[in-house]
Amino acid sequence: MQNSAPITIRHLFLIWLGLMVLSLGTMIVGKVSTIGPLGPVWVSGLLLVTFIKAVLILDHFLELKQAHGPWAKLFISLIAAILLVLLVIYAVQSYSAG
Repeated sequence: MQNSAPITIRHLFLIWLGLMVLSLGTMIVGKVSTIGPLGPVWVSGLLLVTFIKAVLILDHFLELKQAHGPWAKLFISLIAAILLVLLVIYAVQSYSAG
């Protein structure tokens, strides 16, 4: 299903503003003002915010949702798989260290 509505400057500005808010959320979830390791819950939160930001960028700035075929699902699935691998690596590393 293609969305044929043109992308406006206002639309892109609102998406950009959302990305900036998510970046602030990343700083909060990532506890940038503290020293020490993050727990698995915090890392999961960081990866979730990263996923949301990646989907917004792919869909709106790279116009992937306008692409023909399964390209959007393929790229989003690839990003989800990479973030899941990172989460598993972090969980295994933190489990073996603790």
